[in-house]
Amino acid sequence: MGVKKRDICISYGAAITDRAIRERGLPLANPATTKRMLRIASAFRCAGEKCIILSAAITPRIPTCMKRLRQIAQHVSGVPVLSISQFGVRFVGYMLTPFTAIASAIKLARRRRIKTVIQYCYFPDAFLFSLWCKIAYRSVVILDLEDICRPRLSDWRRGSETRPVLQLWGTVLMRFSIWLADMVIVPSKKFAKVVPPQKCCVVTGCQPVVVDFAEIAQNDKMTLLFSGGITDENGIKVLMDALRMLDDAPRGFVVKICGAGVKREWAEQQAKSLRNIDAEVLGFLDNKTFEALYSTVDICFALQNPDGRHGFFKTPSKGYEALCSGKALIVSDIGDFHELPDDICFHARPYTAERLAEILSGLTREGVSQKRRKAMEYSRAHFDVGVVGEMIKSRLDALR
Repeated sequence: MGVKKRDICISYGAAITDRAIRERGLPLANPATTKRMLRIASAFRCAGEKCIILSAAITPRIPTCMKRLRQIAQHVSGVPVLSISQFGVRFVGYMLTPFTAIASAIKLARRRRIKTVIQYCYFPDAFLFSLWCKIAYRSVVILDLEDICRPRLSDWRRGSETRPVLQLWGTVLMRFSIWLADMVIVPSKKFAKVVPPQKCCVVTGCQPVVVDFAEIAQNDKMTLLFSGGITDENGIKVLMDALRMLDDAPRGFVVKICGAGVKREWAEQQAKSLRNIDAEVLGFLDNKTFEALYSTVDICFALQNPDGRHGFFKTPSKGYEALCSGKALIVSDIGDFHELPDDICFHARPYTAERLAEILSGLTREGVSQKRRKAMEYSRAHFDVGVVGEMIKSRLDALR
């Protein structure tokens, strides 16, 4: 009589840990994907699911070493992460990822019953991995859908910040992924226009909420952080225009700008031209450096254009991350952020440089500290991994 296999939930996607970057010499990290996958996996584990992350941990431009890269097993933020074995050949290794992913599933299925698969977004390897598990092991497939693809002719214009071929290819994979999934986790109610209502599960924020934060010292300036894509779509022009409006006198804050994008050089020039406001463009930072900077931040921006190219179908998770991390948040009306109470964040409404300048000019240590405390209380009730995990688990139990 055979031993009954234990159930396991696999979250599959392009999570890249610091250890994988070091050991495989990867040129790029993937912090947004990695954080989202860790948080959703944490929510499942809080709800009693045996959830692990299975990651390809490879990029197209991986350095060629002409050998097989061994599997990396580790724990990150309390979640088991397996970076699967890959071929160390530039481009070729990346193209073989669907096969190495399925091979890993076959290996895991010998010892565990793959009861649930959480597919992060709609990359080809993630879709094929989910398809294999659904056919071979009858797994329940959950799609964690953070972005919606909608091709437009304007994407082909010179100067567009959107890659048109990726929009076309992504739309096809997205549609197939939604069709395959039994449940689709989305970051905004607006996604219900694309995802069938019976599959839609809205999860906005999802993160352990910090216990407390350090108060701003009386003689210290507040630190403001703009992070992510340095593009007009993400609000860099609105921010720089607002800073220029306030540059007539020294201010009680400094501005740090992290990330990459087509407007990075322009942003650097704008920051250098400011006379009285200390603004610095740091570019793309590795995970360790960014976390060190983030620990010093008092206020975060989430300024994506609510009327822009991706205004309807992209919701910056960094906004909820800020609230759960004890930061004050200055946010535009993107996604479901318009529903957040006024006492936990600053709403850039209307979405103009004038409104943002008004918010920045009115910042006080006492006001910011009050927002931070209210944000933590609200986050514990709505965005904590334990709360989110129980909500997802109730939906999941109905599918099994």
